[in-house]
Amino acid sequence: MADEPLNARGGDNQDEMAFLYGLLADKADERELDHDEFYFISDEMLRFFNRWQGYDEFIERSCRSQLKKAHEIWRNMPRQWYRQLADEMGRILLMADLLRERGQ
Repeated sequence: MADEPLNARGGDNQDEMAFLYGLLADKADERELDHDEFYFISDEMLRFFNRWQGYDEFIERSCRSQLKKAHEIWRNMPRQWYRQLADEMGRILLMADLLRERGQ
């Protein structure tokens, strides 16, 4: 399971996770609540999110609140997704070049 891509079994929704963490941050700002005091997210949980998304480096150096860090982690697509997209686009472009060379 640990090496499965996000949503491999249909139960993960990255956009919803990002939306919910962003909503919590926005509501805290509206109510002038301290993010880290009112919405506690441990470093361990952020590391878990980070590993789950496949990032090499944890964004702990940021001066953002833990809530904002969680939002940023989930807001970005996993690097593997971008790699797969680039690979697929490369295959499509290569096939297009081959077909053009053959006159098809």
